[in-house]
Amino acid sequence: MKGAVQLLTYVLATALTTHAQKAAGSQHPSRPVQQAVHQLEMLEQRVSDLTPDQVISLNSILLGETITLDSLHEHPSGDPKADGQLRHSIMHDADVHIYSLLNENQQVQYVIWKQEQRIKNLEKQRQKDQQKDQQLQPVADSTDRLPH
Repeated sequence: MKGAVQLLTYVLATALTTHAQKAAGSQHPSRPVQQAVHQLEMLEQRVSDLTPDQVISLNSILLGETITLDSLHEHPSGDPKADGQLRHSIMHDADVHIYSLLNENQQVQYVIWKQEQRIKNLEKQRQKDQQKDQQLQPVADSTDRLPH
């Protein structure tokens, strides 16, 4: 069954890539297509027993999400706050659609995986914030030594 799902994923990705290449005249698959395929592969690793129908639907959802996010990235509105809210909304809608396609056991696996991703992203952000604070600290210290 897993082999059939992987074959289906490959065929679907190839078809989408071919379509994207023809549209763009490019020799390489577009970034959103590559990202959607990668996301689907990661999802297949974390959520067990996906059916071929689920894989097709998930691929469609992930491809739509990545294309929309890529378009937003390439053509921002000029309002970073509005763009961030729209990005959040796009990702949330995709998560809701994905969740609705899964059976009860798969939903539990999906929620656990999403929580692990959230924790990992928060940890990365905390480390970035600490590095930024460390870079700013010497500047603040040097201004304290200036004669008054």
